[in-house]
Amino acid sequence: MSRMDSIEEHLTHLALKYRRVDAERIHLGFSGPNRTWEVMLLEYGPWFTCSTVNLIQVPERRLLEVLRLINHINATRLVLGSFWIRPADQQLCFDLSVPWGDGLTTEQLDLALRATGAIDHFHPAFMRVIWGAEAAEEALASLTANPPEQSDDGLDLAV
Repeated sequence: MSRMDSIEEHLTHLALKYRRVDAERIHLGFSGPNRTWEVMLLEYGPWFTCSTVNLIQVPERRLLEVLRLINHINATRLVLGSFWIRPADQQLCFDLSVPWGDGLTTEQLDLALRATGAIDHFHPAFMRVIWGAEAAEEALASLTANPPEQSDDGLDLAV
């Protein structure tokens, strides 16, 4: 059984809908309070990666402030994963990688998938910086002033 086959078993155990793209990729959708996203589950040698690309196209005029926001978020708010800008086309992306080791448990996969919820949690801050022309600090302060409601179910993971 391949590593990605074991991920499929875990996804089935978690009762999540997904789409196997090929031997090394699985696509999984989720909905947060702000919008719907697609996460790619990838095998990169010794690494298992949850990757979401093309989150938001960052206009050139707001690129530096978005990079400041990314730096603040990655340095002070995230424990797992990180935001980044793809240089070729200025797309905002998010990646979370963990070593395979002897394989991932269902609990580790669930934790990795829940950590991708940062995409939805920080979406309003990115929108404020990109379209509202706010400074990174103001956008982050707005998240602190209006924390998201927590539910027992967490994110709605489905394709």
